[in-house]
Amino acid sequence: MEFKEKPFVSIVVYLYNSSKEIEAFLKNINNIISSKFENYEYIFVDDFSQDGTYEKLIEVTKTMKIKVSIIRLARKHNKELALLAGADKSVGDYIFEFETPIIDYPIELINEMYNRTKKGYDVVTLEPTKRAFFTKVFYFLFNKFSYIDYNVYTERIILYSRRAMNSILNINEKIRNRKALLFLTGFMKTNIRFSSINNNYRDTRKFFEKIQMAVEILVSYSSIGTKLPIFLSIIFILFSICASLFAVYIRYFKAGIVSGWASMIIFLSISFAGLFFILGILSEYISKILKESINIPLYTIQKMYSGNDL
Repeated sequence: MEFKEKPFVSIVVYLYNSSKEIEAFLKNINNIISSKFENYEYIFVDDFSQDGTYEKLIEVTKTMKIKVSIIRLARKHNKELALLAGADKSVGDYIFEFETPIIDYPIELINEMYNRTKKGYDVVTLEPTKRAFFTKVFYFLFNKFSYIDYNVYTERIILYSRRAMNSILNINEKIRNRKALLFLTGFMKTNIRFSSINNNYRDTRKFFEKIQMAVEILVSYSSIGTKLPIFLSIIFILFSICASLFAVYIRYFKAGIVSGWASMIIFLSISFAGLFFILGILSEYISKILKESINIPLYTIQKMYSGNDL
């Protein structure tokens, strides 16, 4: 008889317009989870998909006779809050969080992730070796200006021990980023890198959604909002000094020549652009303060489905 791991495992999966990937994901993941663990649960979080993901998932689980819990949010939240909804419902000793149902990694690495927990690690991440250009830029800025003392990168799966997950859930933060919150918990963390085995991965977030999330995270977990205005102020001061020296030179050594209106226009344009940029950052800080002070739910559930209804 094949030995199976005794700890109870929760598999939390984020879904958004994922109706085409659901069936393949469940077949592959269930094969390895059911062969590795004796007790486990599936929790899928549908972030208000518009392609019938919720209905498709129910259909697939009935066909495959797999018991799952499905949470459908009442509106589009974001990946962080959707996974939080799933984590709140999880009861496992270990929790696998899948950021997407698309599998572009060797599936056997899930076993390797769990084996790392036996070495004392409370958090294990599965990270791609290649990342998109804008993702690299974002994480470069984040790691450069963040209060966090170790580098943060993107990942496909995160495995938590129960005590690590409980610590994250107990942090009262409205604008959440699991990567940053992991640092605050102080638990041991390791990562496994992989090279993509296909080109199936796609980010379902829209461009402006990515920008908004990036700004919120940088404002909440880094010092870029305080350092950047100082840096721009220094640039403006140096520019003003140069402009003043140029004006003195024109006044006393180039009599009769009209002063440089072009340089003045450039200076004013850069100055006002910087000013409005600083005001934009300040508005983000004010927005964050308002979000933290208003007692509104982090997520709203529209409906839930339990596999026990089968």
